[in-house]
Amino acid sequence: MTVSKLTLAVKSFRTVFGRVFYFGLVFFLFLISLLVNFLISAVVLNYDLLIFTLTSGLFSFKTQAGIFFSALASVAALPLISLTAIIILSALLAIEISLFIFYFKKQLAFKRETGLGFSAIAVSFLGLGCSACGSLILSSLIGLTATTAVIDWLPLEGLEFGLLGIFILLLAIYLTAYKISAPNDCKV
Repeated sequence: MTVSKLTLAVKSFRTVFGRVFYFGLVFFLFLISLLVNFLISAVVLNYDLLIFTLTSGLFSFKTQAGIFFSALASVAALPLISLTAIIILSALLAIEISLFIFYFKKQLAFKRETGLGFSAIAVSFLGLGCSACGSLILSSLIGLTATTAVIDWLPLEGLEFGLLGIFILLLAIYLTAYKISAPNDCKV
């Protein structure tokens, strides 16, 4: 009887996140990712102000810090849908990184048991021929940005990129989770 890929992915979730370390890792990575996403959003929203404040020489360090923290607070003025997308992307990224670390450690232990050298292990993790092996690389596409003209042209004013990022991360999570339970099921 064959087991479905979705069943194997769910089994992987139970295996990985049933361990306290990986559950804690997801929470820690979520907080770090959320902080980084909010920092990036604050800089993008207030870029001209921050550059002027930091480079003009007109402001004391205390004033510069105050303006920077005010810029951080301006992220709260984003539409609710944008804030929700940032939170979801941060959570999904934390889950994907945790799954990938688990998969990497599992494969590293397996390859050491079979007597492969370090160079063979390193090359095998490139995963250039298999989309499931390179799912973390796929999720890095979220970091791409578009110009203001393109964003203004889009009907959701750039939220499409967040939605695409969520879709790509969900796919990457599924592929990585599946690969944990069936690591030798590569068709390449």
